[in-house]
Amino acid sequence: MSSIPPLFGQFEVNYKKEKMLNNLKQALGNAELYLLYQPQIHQFTDKMVGVEALLRWRHPIEGNYSAYEFIPEAESNGTIIAIGNWVIETACKQAKHWQQIDVDGFKVSINISVVQILQVDFVGNVKKIIAKTAVDPQLIEFEITESVLIENFSKCQKILTQIQGL
Repeated sequence: MSSIPPLFGQFEVNYKKEKMLNNLKQALGNAELYLLYQPQIHQFTDKMVGVEALLRWRHPIEGNYSAYEFIPEAESNGTIIAIGNWVIETACKQAKHWQQIDVDGFKVSINISVVQILQVDFVGNVKKIIAKTAVDPQLIEFEITESVLIENFSKCQKILTQIQGL
């Protein structure tokens, strides 16, 4: 009797995961993903110096998924590459828009997945997006977690140096 609930519980977890993965594969094409921009305020001047692009997912039936729920799933099945490129392009377009309307040159910070930054042509993809959007690359910042740097220091250092060169 004690073995039935854990099996059922595991089935339910797997079912929810599989359902989320299937929904996630369609989310980008269905325009369910969107960005919010969280202001970054200078601690001494209280002036807004930038924004952080925050990825959100609003499924039409399931409701809102937390980034903590869907980002690991997107990383595990590879959809994070397409999603990450969409995030970079969308944030660059927004930065370009702010640049065009003379919003004082603050930066847009974009979180990058370890899976994305370690892909073969990450730098090339960033170059293409910057060229396509015509954004000033100095307005874009990439954030990665410290654990990514520690685990993949030499590779990340090389990639970040290439990105900085843009």
